Amino acid sequence: MNSKERVRAAIEHRQPDRCASTMQCVETAWEKLKKHFGTRDIDTILEKLAIDTRIMDLPPYIGPELPRVTGSTGETEYTHPFGYRYVHKWNGVEYNEHPVYFPLQKVETLKELEKFQDWPNPDHFDYEAVKRFCDRHGDKAIRVGWPGPYQVFTYFCRVYPAAGRTGP
Repeated sequence: MNSKERVRAAIEHRQPDRCASTMQCVETAWEKLKKHFGTRDIDTILEKLAIDTRIMDLPPYIGPELPRVTGSTGETEYTHPFGYRYVHKWNGVEYNEHPVYFPLQKVETLKELEKFQDWPNPDHFDYEAVKRFCDRHGDKAIRVGWPGPYQVFTYFCRVYPAAGRTGP
């Protein structure tokens, strides 16, 4: 059974030849794995660990250059293709992205949501890259798109109260 067949069997509640596997890591973990396995290639690591899936986060962004602005704290705020802005914060080991602006943060009614115009432009992504990725990993189960739907939503609007905010 190849990886794609194994994952499909598991999804269909059929008995695979072994447990299907997937793997994601933060950058510092990848760096340690690269050092351990003596490679700079993530696919080599995934093969050595018999990982059945390959994950393409999003099709590459090919649209116009996205703005960077200096925020109120003096930090550079980067704009994601989905319109949210984030800053890089050091956690003692690596930098993480911390959203600071959410495109729907001021939308409070359905009428305001219906008028919202700043959705990501689907023409600004390279969908041919998805085909190339799938072709390169033909026997693997492919997942395109990360983060999951819930996390994508959290980048469009703040789902937790702003610091110091006590009411709606």
